[in-house]
Amino acid sequence: MALSNLDKLNEKFKNDLNEELNKCLYKQYIYLMNSYCQLFQIDNQISLIAKKNINPINYIRQAIIYTSKITPKNYSGNLIKLIEKNIKLKKLIHNYYLNSQKRFKFIKKDFTDDCQQNSFSNAHLKLPFLILKLKENLDYIHNAYELYRAISNKNIFVEPLIEFNNCLSHLIKCSNNKCENEILERNIKRANAHLYRGTLDIYKVTIKKLIDINDKNLLDIYENDFLKVRKKELIKIGASENNKFHILEDYEKVVVKIINYYKELPNYPMNMQIKL
Repeated sequence: MALSNLDKLNEKFKNDLNEELNKCLYKQYIYLMNSYCQLFQIDNQISLIAKKNINPINYIRQAIIYTSKITPKNYSGNLIKLIEKNIKLKKLIHNYYLNSQKRFKFIKKDFTDDCQQNSFSNAHLKLPFLILKLKENLDYIHNAYELYRAISNKNIFVEPLIEFNNCLSHLIKCSNNKCENEILERNIKRANAHLYRGTLDIYKVTIKKLIDINDKNLLDIYENDFLKVRKKELIKIGASENNKFHILEDYEKVVVKIINYYKELPNYPMNMQIKL
């Protein structure tokens, strides 16, 4: 049987991985994506009648970070972290399934598997390549999220995690065998849009948290730095997300400038001692 374009690209992704890491890393990545596909199946059955379970989404986000950091020089530590995350994630999703089934007897693990043309049962085999296509833009949301988490001492920030989940949902929707190239590109574009919005929200909330309007220096940063970037953002409304991600770098610079100002204060808050 001839391979589809997506299958060929996925094969290239597997072959391009460093040979030393290929088997173990790819196996763990498939394991991770398989867990996400199970979560996707559950969520799509109860999304309108139950509160979204955010914890597994954050585990997936962290696991993707560990995966992106793995190199031949550091693979042992990060690979162990990835395996640990995968095991915990599997348990989280299994418990989520059991609890959901107790509440709603109609819940199935294989909700779409009887839909031959649109089954997502093998989507986990295609997702690694699709995520690789978005890697640079995924880094934006991961970096912003970790920055916010360090400042706020909070592990969960719901809104950007929902955007991250929506991004992955678009990828899984174009990972079945019937997906045409046009549909693939459309969903990747929409996935990027969710990453952009999620990252933008993180930086704005972070700036709002750090700005004290009674501090003249901080108000100057707001007026001279934040509003300049805000104007760029407004001008780019309606443009392709690929032409807007540089704005996120400008917002990050504003956040870093604010934090550096705080670091110079004698009463610098302990919970903001982070590496930038």
